[in-house]
Amino acid sequence: MKSSVLTAIVFDEKRSEPEALATLRGLKAEVLYPNADGKITLQGSLDSDGTTFVLSHWHLTPDFIRWRLPESAAEEKTESKPGKLTPDDFTINLKAKAPHFFEQKHLQPLK
Repeated sequence: MKSSVLTAIVFDEKRSEPEALATLRGLKAEVLYPNADGKITLQGSLDSDGTTFVLSHWHLTPDFIRWRLPESAAEEKTESKPGKLTPDDFTINLKAKAPHFFEQKHLQPLK
């Protein structure tokens, strides 16, 4: 039986791709949490001592999930598979923080 260990990722703020870091951190909880089980892939490298990660790119699988959170206690959370990220999926102003962001590049690995 294979065991796994959960490890916090500490990003290298200076060497990571600024736009990749800003957009990943700017994902709303409604997208981030339901896809944290393996639908989000980080690309980059660990530094030589293995303590920080240099992020170069990230992507979601095309079948990623978006939650719609209830506005009242009488409603239930719903989920959808929209197939495309939109500016509404982020807590940040994409034009200011990531002017070159293109939604579709985050639904596939960089080649």
